[in-house]
Amino acid sequence: IRPLISAISVPAANRITLKIHSKSGAPGIKPTEALRNILQRNEHEMLSCHVMKTAWEEHKN
Repeated sequence: IRPLISAISVPAANRITLKIHSKSGAPGIKPTEALRNILQRNEHEMLSCHVMKTAWEEHKN
């Protein structure tokens, strides 16, 4: 997952911000999957997390 995540920050005690790159037609990762791997949590623990997509922009070559 490392090449797909370009930034990670913790702006507040209860918030993690990720910048994830994805390209149409290419393998990618869902935000919840990325967090589960980063935080080393199981799927059950991730059910209590609220994931919110705040921005999207077209990939520029």
